[in-house]
Amino acid sequence: MAFKHRLLLFTLLWFLVSAAVLTTLSVRVWEENELRTQQSLHRELALHMRDDNPLMVGDDYSPKALSSIFHTLMLLGPDFEIYFLDPDGNITTSGPPIENVQRTQIDTTPIKQFLAGEPFPILGQDPLMPSREKVFSAAQIDDGGKVAGYLYVVIGSQQRIALSDPQSLLQYVPVVAGALIVILLFALVVYRMVYRQIIRPGRTMVKQIEDAALSEFRITPPLNFNAAELQDMASQYRRMMAVIQQQFIQLRVQEAQRREYLVQLSHDLKTPLANILGYLETWRIQHKEGQGMIDTAYHNALRLQQHLKDQLEAARSPSAKVVLSYQEIDVAELLSDVKKRFELSLRQKHIEMIVLSDAGATIMQIAS
Repeated sequence: MAFKHRLLLFTLLWFLVSAAVLTTLSVRVWEENELRTQQSLHRELALHMRDDNPLMVGDDYSPKALSSIFHTLMLLGPDFEIYFLDPDGNITTSGPPIENVQRTQIDTTPIKQFLAGEPFPILGQDPLMPSREKVFSAAQIDDGGKVAGYLYVVIGSQQRIALSDPQSLLQYVPVVAGALIVILLFALVVYRMVYRQIIRPGRTMVKQIEDAALSEFRITPPLNFNAAELQDMASQYRRMMAVIQQQFIQLRVQEAQRREYLVQLSHDLKTPLANILGYLETWRIQHKEGQGMIDTAYHNALRLQQHLKDQLEAARSPSAKVVLSYQEIDVAELLSDVKKRFELSLRQKHIEMIVLSDAGATIMQIAS
């Protein structure tokens, strides 16, 4: 996968992950701040209810105080739920109808944390909805120096239910959409910058290097870029191409020296070889018998002369190329030629060589 596509894919994934994380964090921070604000504003609510209306008359609750508190509850609206708890957290009296209460016992640990002044928000159990925890206000009710119970006020009951309604959440859609659009624009700007500063100059550099390679690096490409990130790379490429140019020059010099040496060597060998061929040919004309070894020497000299001729032509032509081809050779003729080459040394050692081969057998030889 090309870097451009990887960058585009990474940008898209980064946008999606960022959008999800940003949305989640925003909702959590907003909810936590809302709960902290509500609990801070109503911190003294249960305390005022307790102090303004003495609740205890002997060992029982005061009906007059209860009537006043529930009247206050009606004035506050359905967003508050008031409960009277015994020291163990059991609900003894509730503002909402008792048949609507689904949890008859409340954990008193959050209430003790609230009374101890720990940082908000502190969430407590909701008697009407056991699966939810909500902010609250609480006050301790004492009777004769002992804890007689707690006044427990759940805050934001109906408001939290309304906020969980999808229709209520629609009002936050423009805010979230605006944040996502800002993130997308930022991603597009970053991609555009990377494309203009890195990807496009990189393509230009590759194109210039390819053009220089087609001309055997005789011309050094400019490799000038505005991006500072590519300056060091371009500098190293220019240095590398300078070395390549120097090596090409050295190869041309060595090739010229090699051709000159081959031409000189061919000329030096051509004259003595011609004399050898002349002597061998004269011998063959004057002597009709015992020409086996002379014929072998004569044919080898002819072959050597042809090789020298080919080398001389290749050395004189700088554009000459070696073309390889397959040539069919008779096996019997090849073995006979080998026998003739070693015939003199075999005779001196009193060794007789017998060559047997199938008639018509051939092999393929690569020849230039």
